[in-house]
Amino acid sequence: MRGSLRCCVAVLLGLLDSCRLQSLSKSTYVIGGFSSEPPSIFLQKWRPLFEEYLTETVGNSYSPNVSFELIPVDYTASSAAKLVTSKGLIDFIYTHPIQLVCLESTRSFTIIGTQKSFFLGKESIGYGGIMFTLNSNVQILDVSDIRNKRLGIPSFLSSGGFALPFTMLKTGYGLDLFTDTAQIVLYPGNFDRCLADLLSGAIDVAFAQSGLLESAHPDALPLLRVLHQVNATFQDAPYPFMTSTEIVPGFSLMAGPHVPLHLSERVAAALSRLNASHPAAAAAQISRFTLPLSYATSRESAVRLNILRDLGSSFDCPDQFAGTYELLSCPQGYIKPTSAEVHGSCAAANLSCPVGMECLCRPCLLDDDLAVYLERRNGSQGQFAGPGCQKMKECATVEQNDPLQLRVRNLRSSNISVMVHLSPPVVVECAGAAASRDCLVKILIAEKGVMLVEVLANGEQVAALTRCLLCACTPNGPAGTVARHFVMGLSVAPSRADITDRIAMTRARCPRNRLRRRRSWSTWSREFAPAALKPPPPDSPRALPTSKATASAPPTPLTSRTAACRRR
Repeated sequence: MRGSLRCCVAVLLGLLDSCRLQSLSKSTYVIGGFSSEPPSIFLQKWRPLFEEYLTETVGNSYSPNVSFELIPVDYTASSAAKLVTSKGLIDFIYTHPIQLVCLESTRSFTIIGTQKSFFLGKESIGYGGIMFTLNSNVQILDVSDIRNKRLGIPSFLSSGGFALPFTMLKTGYGLDLFTDTAQIVLYPGNFDRCLADLLSGAIDVAFAQSGLLESAHPDALPLLRVLHQVNATFQDAPYPFMTSTEIVPGFSLMAGPHVPLHLSERVAAALSRLNASHPAAAAAQISRFTLPLSYATSRESAVRLNILRDLGSSFDCPDQFAGTYELLSCPQGYIKPTSAEVHGSCAAANLSCPVGMECLCRPCLLDDDLAVYLERRNGSQGQFAGPGCQKMKECATVEQNDPLQLRVRNLRSSNISVMVHLSPPVVVECAGAAASRDCLVKILIAEKGVMLVEVLANGEQVAALTRCLLCACTPNGPAGTVARHFVMGLSVAPSRADITDRIAMTRARCPRNRLRRRRSWSTWSREFAPAALKPPPPDSPRALPTSKATASAPPTPLTSRTAACRRR
């Protein structure tokens, strides 16, 4: 029996020794950490855990020993972390849910543990978003009063500070923060400044991650009013802090696809053995890391904000180190203007921005800001005809093969093009000087009939929500509204050469006594108009208003001698 025990002990010691002697390809593994706090505070809180604790418990189990290094990742264009991330030099990332779903979908990072927070004697595995204003502000009593107010947020990538409130307001109240607020002020990593500006009246309302007010500024609570406060539960337990939204899993640690599996497992095991009394956990205000949870709600928010884009076979996210303009996503029916216009939107609205902060003032513009004119040439000078082409209205009647010029004015987006719905459709680029915000489209149509001409911005339909009028209704959107595109009609009449040929053909086919009088060119153009020019019934959903010349006579196809001569 003793011999068997000695053998088992020897085997176990041998296994442990073989694990220790296992070597890795690098001596230092880098952990990139995101936080809304300043980098100095973040490092002070998390270095004891991610550097000292992991090096002691995990790094010393390898031979030679490995160490862990923590660097702050603030996802700004000037961040030094951009270089190491783009080159794949970050091995682990500690991040928030919105960034997490992007890294999981686009860079194959894997969640190895979800954080359990512990502060003020309360433990929580998730968080929500909190919306608050001053108690003295009688103009904001409910979330619907946020409309036309000045809003302070951490960033567009913050789950609790933007994504969760954005989703709740959009789905529950039909309020879009990009179009319905007067101003958005961004306070990346500076919640203290955001709260100070709220107290001073520089902004009207603020969003933040739930739990932040109670832990960082409990003295300010009597001065604040929480909007849409809910009693939330998560993982079958009451959520212990104030929140305005549902609760989602909190920060997690992810491992890159190049990290060995046995190293990821050891890191996850070491973090799960923590407790709230451990010095490293106490410094970070957590109890431990637990098994990875589902981030389906965070993924839905990322998709709704157009941060996570489904390309069919793959996913795409904007560059997380890009500026605010690249992360801005305008809702359907609105156009994203140029970067200069977005950053100058507050000056144009005559709204001041808090010193040192970045501000946006209704950065998304209605697609109705695009105007299309029929340009008639008079020598070298161009003139605009009438008030401009209207949606789903006939804009002009032109002769077959006669060049037509359209000018797009008040351009709010680059890469404007015009699609002529021929068979197949033809797309014509809009050329012109960007400084004048105008561009010119030249169209030459050989076919005859009523043509639909559609304006495209960056290859996408320019749409707006309007009352249903001569358009196809869709089930989406508020009641009585539809997606209506900037589409106009063109009537293309037969050319003189085509009419002359048809007159000659008719004279050759008809007896002389049947051809009683010579028809004028305009009369023949009406009689020999193609079937495409015949307007559909007035109650047809695709009916377009037509000119008198177009609708005055039905088409006369020359399919038989009798049909061609009977009326003469």
